Amino acid sequence: MPKFTATIKYDSREAYQAHKSQIEQIATDLFAARGATEQTPFFSTRSMPPSHRTSFVVPDGVSVDELRSAELPEGVSCEINPA
Repeated sequence: MPKFTATIKYDSREAYQAHKSQIEQIATDLFAARGATEQTPFFSTRSMPPSHRTSFVVPDGVSVDELRSAELPEGVSCEINPA
């Protein structure tokens, strides 16, 4: 099962203010919908706005493009790389 790292970033302070309390759950739900398991707790930077990092495994056959197609709220982006 391939392992990936996701880094979630906000485009602005306004996007952070709008989504900060929900973004971890939103991301967890989006990745789980694509079969992600064994997700690590989110690590957040102290910068403002912060970025969040997590890793997870997915079933064989789930492509990085499929993971990248997960739609986060406006003003939030996610970079996904093999771990």
